[in-house]
Amino acid sequence: MWEVRIGEIIRSQREKLNIRQGKLSEGICTVSTLSKIENGVIFPTRYKLQYLMERLGIDSEQYVILSSKREIEFNEMVRVFNSCLKKDPAVATYMLKRVEKAADSTNDAEYQIYGECSLRLDIAERKKPLENIAREAMELLHDTKANFSLDRLGEDLLSKTEWNILIDYAKVLMLLDRKEEALRVLLGVKGYLSKKHMDAELIRGDYETVLLRIVETLVSMGRFFEADSYSDELLEGFSKNKATANLVEIMINRTTIAINLRKPPEHVKRMIMQTREVIKMDKGSETAERFDDYVRKECGYA
Repeated sequence: MWEVRIGEIIRSQREKLNIRQGKLSEGICTVSTLSKIENGVIFPTRYKLQYLMERLGIDSEQYVILSSKREIEFNEMVRVFNSCLKKDPAVATYMLKRVEKAADSTNDAEYQIYGECSLRLDIAERKKPLENIAREAMELLHDTKANFSLDRLGEDLLSKTEWNILIDYAKVLMLLDRKEEALRVLLGVKGYLSKKHMDAELIRGDYETVLLRIVETLVSMGRFFEADSYSDELLEGFSKNKATANLVEIMINRTTIAINLRKPPEHVKRMIMQTREVIKMDKGSETAERFDDYVRKECGYA
């Protein structure tokens, strides 16, 4: 029953979006296999299912209950790796080895998930030359999208892992001071995630991340009027959802923009106080004091 239902969901959404089987299945499975999935003849592995549904803009989480024990364990390892990446790099390194060992190297989608974990650790540690990391990010994307081109990003189909690789790639470009290229990538991903058929729950966190990166990039380029517009969109999203993992970063950027746009002193003062309180609650008094130094030294605001 589940196999037939999931196949119907995939076929229905694919036909609704007028997408060919070959385009949807690229780098995931053969057209013949996709046809069998759509007709309920076979049931895909967890990550093939995930990629197919995410490329169609569907949140696949509710449909992966039939994952094998190995797939469930692999997914848990990836989750633990991501949760440790910032807090405990040593544990993240250990978990990455476990993720690599557990990954099915014959499954391009699953092995790409391991590759993205490795890419994120490389970015965090920066032990490799950044140019090499940037090149490897594109090579990793080409594992499932052999003919991918940034010029045709809006016409392509991407899974959550694939568009996150692009976000990571843009981060590396920023570290290389290739800001215009980074902005182009981020705006392309934002445009992709803004498509009407994309499930809001599927893209929510990534859409916020892309907006935040766009704001940070524009601020670093001194394009404060543009940054202000995207920052307003970020804050609007926060107001609707009442939760965000990036509130501190959002508030710091909004304060920086307000200072540089020379908004009324009372408005700026209020934003500084609000940002300081958010930082103090989230990061502690010491970090709040560093924010005070940033406002004075970097923004020239007394």
